Amino acid sequence: MSYRFYYTRYSDLFFLSRPFKRPQSSISSSIAEDLHTGKLIMATGSAGGSRIITATLQNLHHHLDQHMSAHESVHQSRWHDQLSGTTYFEIATPS
Repeated sequence: MSYRFYYTRYSDLFFLSRPFKRPQSSISSSIAEDLHTGKLIMATGSAGGSRIITATLQNLHHHLDQHMSAHESVHQSRWHDQLSGTTYFEIATPS
């Protein structure tokens, strides 16, 4: 049995050397708009890996809920939990 970073098991779906295979995911993008005006509020995303969802959601949370600028929200500390019993923290450095 082989494992990737954060102890998630490799699946046959990840081995793309066979015909007709595609990566399960390589990016995550999200667009937030004002429901009343239709005005774009924010567009964000994250590159591939097991942190896609938590990185994108935390970025949205900082910008939309905590009213940070896009620059501030991207440069915040983050956490990630892969349900392995360990929570990982990425400490932000001053930008």
